[in-house]
Amino acid sequence: MKKMMTALMLAALAASMATVSASAEEVTQEEANYAVTVSADVLSAYVSKGVTGNDEPVFQPEVYVEMPYGFGFDVWANMNITDANCNWDPKTGGKWSEFDLSLEWAAPIEGPVSLTFGGTYFVYPQANGDVIVATEEEAENVKAGAPADGDYELFVKVGVDCLLQPAIEFYHDCQSSSDWYFLGKIGHDFELTDLLGLHLGATVGFVGDDFAERYGSDDGAAFSHAQFDAKLGYAVTDALEVHAKASFSTLIDGDIRDGVKDSYDDIDCEIFYGGVGCGYTF
Repeated sequence: MKKMMTALMLAALAASMATVSASAEEVTQEEANYAVTVSADVLSAYVSKGVTGNDEPVFQPEVYVEMPYGFGFDVWANMNITDANCNWDPKTGGKWSEFDLSLEWAAPIEGPVSLTFGGTYFVYPQANGDVIVATEEEAENVKAGAPADGDYELFVKVGVDCLLQPAIEFYHDCQSSSDWYFLGKIGHDFELTDLLGLHLGATVGFVGDDFAERYGSDDGAAFSHAQFDAKLGYAVTDALEVHAKASFSTLIDGDIRDGVKDSYDDIDCEIFYGGVGCGYTF
């Protein structure tokens, strides 16, 4: 069943890309231009899908390249600033712990509905066993394998351009769990002044059986986590923005919460974190 779902998604992507090739001659010169956005955040924690990987400061840069015909390429990275005994990659202060490489394509659909296909490859540079740990228990939290042995996933995102901008995102992990997880999102932008804007958003996750096992739960599919985000941005120029971020993340399902607590020592199932950053578009 999982292989069939993956095959169907790839088939849909191939059919959509064929549509792009057929209509490529209609793309204007302006649409064929590239745009590059470079951003960087310093946050008080690294949280992914409701789990706190590091509860001390991290540096997270990102480069997004908008390409012709609806394609986009994204590189995101995480560096642990302190030499903390964190849950993921302990004792790696000043080193890159993760790189995410994503390629996506937005289907040329007219109307309020958007459809995006893509995939992400995850690289963990500290996964080669060279991480310095103080105890055997810490060593168990270090990922095994060579840095190139990262994970990869495919995704489909569906959004609606209406009140609260609702969207649902489907992700299929193709290596470590071979399972799906879903994210439901809403958000709204407030124009406070000509230069100052506020974005508020909320996300809820739902995971399949295998993904629930990664959290440490044996009770099958469940709602995994919820996260609430706020971003206050100030436009210094047309290209440069500075911003402040704040988020609250919590694990929802009781069995998932218990599983995460059993997997990591002294982990909080709720966390409030935030930071500052900037972005520049070329």
